[in-house]
Amino acid sequence: MSYSKGYHSSRLTRFFDGFSFKRKMITLIVGVSFLVVSVSMLGSFTLELLYFKERLKHEYQAAAKMLSKNLEAAVLFENENDCREILSHLVTYETIATAGVYTPAGELLAEFRNPSYGDDLPVPPMTVSESVEGHWILLSEEISVDDTTIGFLVLRADFGELLTFLLSRGSVFAVILVIALIAAASLGLKLSKFVSAPIVQLTQMAKSISRSKDFSKRQERISKDETGELVDAFNEMLEEVESRNKVISANEERFRRYFELGVVGMAVLGDELRWVHFNDKLVEILGYRREELYESSFFQILDEGTKSDVFKELHGLSSHSNSGYVGECWLRGASNRNIYAIASFKGIVDVESGRKQNILLLQDITDRKRHEEELINAKEKAEASSQAKDDFLSIMSHELRTPLNPILGFSELLKDHLDDKEDMECVNIISKSANHLLDLIGNILDYTRIDRGVDSIEKSTFDCVKISDEIVTSFRVEAEQRGLELTAENYLDGRLLADSQNIVISTDKVKLKQILHNIVSNALKFTNKGKITVIARFKTTESPRLRIDVKDTGIGIKEEDKEKVFEAFSQVDGSMTRNYGGVGLGMAISKKIVKGLGGCIDFESTIGVGSSFWFELPVKIDLVETAEKPMSEHQSRLIDGMIGVGIAPVLLVEDEPNNRQLAALILESRGFRVVFAENGEKAVSLAEQKKFGLIFMDLQMPVLDGFDTSRKIRSCDSKNFETPIIALTAHADDEVQKKCELAGMDDYLAKPFSPKQLVEKLTKWTSDLSARKLDSNLWNTEPGEIR
Repeated sequence: MSYSKGYHSSRLTRFFDGFSFKRKMITLIVGVSFLVVSVSMLGSFTLELLYFKERLKHEYQAAAKMLSKNLEAAVLFENENDCREILSHLVTYETIATAGVYTPAGELLAEFRNPSYGDDLPVPPMTVSESVEGHWILLSEEISVDDTTIGFLVLRADFGELLTFLLSRGSVFAVILVIALIAAASLGLKLSKFVSAPIVQLTQMAKSISRSKDFSKRQERISKDETGELVDAFNEMLEEVESRNKVISANEERFRRYFELGVVGMAVLGDELRWVHFNDKLVEILGYRREELYESSFFQILDEGTKSDVFKELHGLSSHSNSGYVGECWLRGASNRNIYAIASFKGIVDVESGRKQNILLLQDITDRKRHEEELINAKEKAEASSQAKDDFLSIMSHELRTPLNPILGFSELLKDHLDDKEDMECVNIISKSANHLLDLIGNILDYTRIDRGVDSIEKSTFDCVKISDEIVTSFRVEAEQRGLELTAENYLDGRLLADSQNIVISTDKVKLKQILHNIVSNALKFTNKGKITVIARFKTTESPRLRIDVKDTGIGIKEEDKEKVFEAFSQVDGSMTRNYGGVGLGMAISKKIVKGLGGCIDFESTIGVGSSFWFELPVKIDLVETAEKPMSEHQSRLIDGMIGVGIAPVLLVEDEPNNRQLAALILESRGFRVVFAENGEKAVSLAEQKKFGLIFMDLQMPVLDGFDTSRKIRSCDSKNFETPIIALTAHADDEVQKKCELAGMDDYLAKPFSPKQLVEKLTKWTSDLSARKLDSNLWNTEPGEIR
């Protein structure tokens, strides 16, 4: 039997713990009676004792006062004989042992000794005060005449009567106590029959139910007091236990059926994870006969390849209750069949034996594992196919753009040298066709990249008014050639923007230019007369946003064809495809970009009247006042063709001869000296020997590509560690641009590029080259290296 801390710490409780209820009750009554009588008698005795002592003291004090009066004359004349005679009368007091008379100076004038106490008992000193020493009481009384102290009388008296008093009162107390205890015991015997009988019967009933497990029995109530209520509570408890047993039995039966008919394998594992119980589903999963399982353990069916991984978890689990583990593992089924399963373990303690066991849930997922492997293989093949597609698009981008670079470049150069009108027209046709082909290639590659979700959004802060002006300026020559008016308007919260005001917004600058370029290009394509207006509206109230409308007076779009406008590779009808060209990707690309930026795009159109395409983007808007900065002297020289004067040689790393020749003509026409390198290895060698003002780096080259070449040039021991490097590549995407930055390149120029684009890069990166101190060996180059 266990006890709570307070219960177990009581010695009295432990002493009476083995008593029967009847004995406890009698003992309790007798004990209480003893306590009450003892306390009452003790209180009475204490009061009588105090009263008795006080009475004796008063008697002695009265005797001392009377004696001191009689001693006044004898003490005044210091008559020792008279003092003794007077003191001798104390012999009538049997309890006064000694007495003495002292002069004020402290001399003993006379003394008295009671023969009953012998001669050894001393006379109290004069300085004694009223006090008690053991069973003696000491008293001191002043002898005075006319308020003048002439001596002192001291007495030593015995509490002799006190002992007699104690013996008499103690005898009476003992008799009363015995009589009270006998009466209490008799009363306890009679009362215990009424109180203990129901308790005894209830105890016997509880033992009977405990032995028989028959909770249908009930105890009859034989009293109306608390014991009767206890019997009622006991019967209610039996009813609750009986009800719960029925529920438990039903649950056990239900769980037994669940266990046997479970859709997953279930088992109870004992020591060393040996099989104790298991259901039919587990037998079906593993394929063994029941006898074979009972003779083995879970560890024995674990596959060797996974046993070491699972053993540690399961071994720790088997020695701790209330712990769990879920894992996947390979098992060896019957006939050496491999089974991949999810094994879920839960540590429990057996109620009956108290031993630790484990519950196992086993689910066969072999087929799912096989399907997952097939899906993984399919995914790997798809990724390989996607990578092959990326590689193919990358190669196609390079292979298509590379030949267009000299076509466009030499076409632009030819325009500066031709005077014949027909020749100029032919060159313009070549240039226009090449640009058209370049646009088609760019749209196809852009759409493919966006459709595959590899196009990233890179936000920056820039002047949006300049973007609109740049787009309008880039198309103005084409618009004028077609007799169209192309203008731009800018509004801030409904008010026309002043020329000195600029709008700074935060979004993806490149993507915004691409959207606007596609919409304006589309408007030019389908507008034969009239005008095209680009209207930018900036709203700063509530949710800041940018809305750009491109309105044209073109042919318009039929109502039934409006759904095709933003579809890829589609035109509103076949005739338009023949008359206006294109593959129908510009608007599809624009819609995907706008959606990626969190905006919306749509249009309104009327046949024969025109169309209005618009898009809105959520942006952060700031209004700034700007003044036009005058062109610097160096920038003026760049534009006037004097860009290369006094500037260090330019290193051109390019493996394609036509591109080398084109770049050389453009650079030399602006006063640059050019050093060629056909591959990256030669470029690194030249960079280690000479210092260059600028380096143009092709990315795809034999021997050593542009990325590794740039990294080596950027090495600490290179003379061109700080020389600007501009990448030249036909791989026009953000990923390549990031790789260029990581390789140490400063800028990026996509092929094909025009002479104007090349000059813009030169303007950007040579503004401070004229101030650099040139290497004295810079111009000592081998023949053929510099053109």
